[in-house]
Amino acid sequence: MPSKEIRKLVRIGDTSFAVIIPMPWIRYYNLKYGDKVEVISNGSIKIKPIKKVEGGN
Repeated sequence: MPSKEIRKLVRIGDTSFAVIIPMPWIRYYNLKYGDKVEVISNGSIKIKPIKKVEGGN
């Protein structure tokens, strides 16, 4: 699902910001509330879903 979008940062409290992930991406990657994602910062920022292991934690 190659895609590119411009997203705004949203303020969360006094010290944090968040990026909202569009629902089609959530569905495509089968993400649910509480799932973890990996954030990689190396000259750019990349958000990557962490693969779930069946029967694992």
